[in-house]
Amino acid sequence: MIPTFKFHGRVLQQDEYQDLLALLLSKKNELPLEVDPELSKEFLSQVAIKRMEFYHLPFRLSNLFFLISMRTWVNNPGRVMGLLWVCQQYSKKNNTPQVLTVNDFCYMFPLGVPTDQEFDNWWDSQKEGSNNKVDNPDYWVDWVVS
Repeated sequence: MIPTFKFHGRVLQQDEYQDLLALLLSKKNELPLEVDPELSKEFLSQVAIKRMEFYHLPFRLSNLFFLISMRTWVNNPGRVMGLLWVCQQYSKKNNTPQVLTVNDFCYMFPLGVPTDQEFDNWWDSQKEGSNNKVDNPDYWVDWVVS
């Protein structure tokens, strides 16, 4: 089983907080990540899109949700997997809508985003030998929040 990603988080830095507020107040349409004409072509977006499809996850990420995630803590493929796992936990626990929005980001990370150490601890705990449990689709199928 992949361990629950529990974290206290770090408070957003001023520029990150300003970016979040700008996204919350923006009049830009919030679209599913995979249909955003620009952001969907980014490498980390491609990782997220392909993993959501491969694992048949019951949710999608909006372009604004993913943009603020990349701006605050998701900066490599491993962190994309951590983000998807946090989203999986949130989605199952809260029976969320199909597309997670920037508002969901605020509910998921009310005290801030995971610190580097918190992510590293979770990443190490999900390993099985030299393999990553998050790479095995069997671990994503019937996961239940405890």
